[in-house]
Amino acid sequence: SIQADSFSGNLEDETGEMTNGTVLLNANKLTISGSKLQKSYGQTYHIENGEFTTCQCGSGPPSWSISGKSLDITLDGYGLVDDAKFKVLDTPILYFPKLTFPAKKTRQTGLLAPLFGYSKKRGFVYTQPFYTVINKSADFTIAPDIETSARVGAITELRYALDERSKGILDFSYFNEIFRNNAEQDIVDQNVADTEIPENRWSVTANLRQDLPFGLRAFADSLAVSDDFFLREITTFSFDPEYARSLRTSRYSSSKVGLYRFWDNATLIAQGIYYQDFVQDSDLTLQRLPQVQFFASDRFLDRHVKLGVVSEFDDFVRKQGFDGPRFDINPRIEVPFRWQEYLDGTLGLQGRETAYHLNNTELLLPVSQAGGLQTDVSQQNLSKNPTREIFQAYGTIGTQLSRVFDVGGERIQKLKHTIEPEVDYLYVPDVNQDDLPTYDFIDRINRRNLFTYGFTSRLLAKLDRPAQVERLRPRSVGEMNSFTGVTPSAFDDENTRGGLAALGDPTVSGPTPTGLGPSLEEQGESVTQDVEATTPQELAERRALERAATSRVREWVRLQVFQSYDIRDTLQTTSGSTSDTVTGSDHFSDVDMHLRLTPLQYFSLMSDSTVNAHDHHLTSASVGFLLRDWRERSAEGLFRSAQRASVAVSYRFISDGVLEEIDEGVIIPLADTLSTFFQSRYDALAGEFLEKTGGFRLTSQCQCWIADVLVSDQINPDETLVRFQLTLVGLGSIGRVR
Repeated sequence: SIQADSFSGNLEDETGEMTNGTVLLNANKLTISGSKLQKSYGQTYHIENGEFTTCQCGSGPPSWSISGKSLDITLDGYGLVDDAKFKVLDTPILYFPKLTFPAKKTRQTGLLAPLFGYSKKRGFVYTQPFYTVINKSADFTIAPDIETSARVGAITELRYALDERSKGILDFSYFNEIFRNNAEQDIVDQNVADTEIPENRWSVTANLRQDLPFGLRAFADSLAVSDDFFLREITTFSFDPEYARSLRTSRYSSSKVGLYRFWDNATLIAQGIYYQDFVQDSDLTLQRLPQVQFFASDRFLDRHVKLGVVSEFDDFVRKQGFDGPRFDINPRIEVPFRWQEYLDGTLGLQGRETAYHLNNTELLLPVSQAGGLQTDVSQQNLSKNPTREIFQAYGTIGTQLSRVFDVGGERIQKLKHTIEPEVDYLYVPDVNQDDLPTYDFIDRINRRNLFTYGFTSRLLAKLDRPAQVERLRPRSVGEMNSFTGVTPSAFDDENTRGGLAALGDPTVSGPTPTGLGPSLEEQGESVTQDVEATTPQELAERRALERAATSRVREWVRLQVFQSYDIRDTLQTTSGSTSDTVTGSDHFSDVDMHLRLTPLQYFSLMSDSTVNAHDHHLTSASVGFLLRDWRERSAEGLFRSAQRASVAVSYRFISDGVLEEIDEGVIIPLADTLSTFFQSRYDALAGEFLEKTGGFRLTSQCQCWIADVLVSDQINPDETLVRFQLTLVGLGSIGRVR
């Protein structure tokens, strides 16, 4: 769209000249203005005393702009500015004799927004991404990284998409510890087999998918690093505290490459899996090279009988200790049954044949506390070619008692309360397995004569219609970031993973459908207005049908309580608190309890706990709650573009001094353009914070720039880090939400 004081030109070939004009290019939100504008053939402009910006804030000076004596711009190309000045609120702060900027509607090669930071261990940190368009189906980003007190290196990312199903992302990074002295002094945890920090460090990550003939599909999912401390020390990959934490605290990484094939009732997966252990000696780590799995099941006799088989072949390989191939086949039969509306359940029987061949029978067991080996093991003698035959019988029976309450409210139609008792039974005979190696859970199937009993109770609400979707979703940094791997989802609380975010969205059980256009209420109103109703009764009936069509059932409360009892074997030992109490055995397990509350749009609570029924004490517990602002973001008024306010706290406890940790997170919108967040993990046993992370996010009124500041204080390694990122929207910013 064009506005000007005067215009003369040819409307057929769209050329002309304007005075005191403004051109708005809607495709990339670019506004160009000047005292004299000349438009040539196509989208080519020459502007005198011109200015351009991507800020469309209405009245007043734009948040940022670039002006010059003359501008030559080709849409979907580049712009050249003479005597350029970079302005903030119409105040010049930088000068460039010549300046080139992108004016494209599509991807373009060029510099992306940099990332700044400072750390007491790393010094000044600067990361400058450079983005390259290879072709329509591929692009490449390289981000040189300088840390003045530690290292210099670069992060690269290659993305390609051959078609909708064949695509991939391949990342590689390299760092040289050229500026670092006495690196081993930074190692807090010495319980690691390899405490060396090399001078040259690298990482490779891959996520690849490729369609092949005959219905096959290839895949590669990999994360490999040069040393055991790489992920703990180098956190340049992400601005996101949650994601950085998951990397830094990883026990091991895995790399998988293979093929898979799907049929209607079967699946075949063939892959090689390499595990990288960050604590134990890598010579002791078992690799699966290869692993072949086959799953198949189908129903027969009018779906009254289900037959299935699970088979797996693994070749376990390592440099020290027992290893060798293992084949396991597990056929099973299940008979589901139902007696009217009162009882339903399943009876099942499965057999298992497991065969081994050991390349050697050397029994070396890792000891995680010291990172060493336990070699004095005499209670087990491994056979060269052992086999095992075993069967399992199981059954489940349950019922549901329920009552429906007709509320008839404006929002809630009905409530349903259920009590669902259930009893499970498992029988496993006593089979000697002392001569078998131990690779995973398949190798030890203990004898059982076990009953598990308990109940699930739910409170379900049938709502009149789904909650309205947001009409204006706050822009996340992940959508406008400077580098594709950078996602500060601490501000994007609706897309975080793990940790406190495991509480989920309290409004719905699944993902919230945001940004999908008009709300369902608006759609319903428009439909009602288009329907011709001759009488008020017909109109009421029509609206009732529409409400019924958009109604939904949501689980407000779920309580589960279960316990197990083994007729033959002891499930735990008991001991009293006094000398008169004799240590004995208990055939009862702990009582497991799970509670989830989501009764309100702004509140969610989850709790899991286990209670020793004999000693009447908690053995473990975790509880967390989430409070958040449920109100819609509106286009006007305070907090119109700020993130939702939210508070989340979780507590985890394991008895006998194993664990006691408190995690918390808060997001506070201070104004319509300013948000702040804080997250922490507190070790209550040690009486210290494991990490504290906080920051601010400042956004322009019209969201044409974003400034993010993050401050992190953590241990192991002990480091305080400050990071800053500025994004000018429309000048090459790209990104994806992880």
